[in-house]
Amino acid sequence: MKKLTDNEREEFKKLKYVESNNKYKIPFYNGVKSCGRKIYFDTDFDNVDLNITLKSVYEIINKDCIKILHTKGGFHLLIELEQIDKKYEKTWYNDITSLKGCDVKGDNMIPVVGYYQGGFVPYFMDLININK
Repeated sequence: MKKLTDNEREEFKKLKYVESNNKYKIPFYNGVKSCGRKIYFDTDFDNVDLNITLKSVYEIINKDCIKILHTKGGFHLLIELEQIDKKYEKTWYNDITSLKGCDVKGDNMIPVVGYYQGGFVPYFMDLININK
């Protein structure tokens, strides 16, 4: 393993890192406590019918703020917060999170589009036109 120079050693002192169980001396910076601005709100729907769920979603929020990420077990609705119509601003969250199969309390992670997820490749879907 390469020895650290004096300058590198000083830089590591400025960063927080875990000495034990960190044989590569990788710094773990924890200066960021939370995100300053949230662009998308993620909801995870597993084991529900896409068409039935989207029919309900389209009655709760405007379509142009929604992106659909199809996953192995269902889909994620990514809601672009700045695109929500004024008439839905105060009601969309409670209405969407009360839909059958909606999970907002999980791990809050989404799969990377285009990479395998348990033998399935997640992808973004076009919005589906649902007859009311």
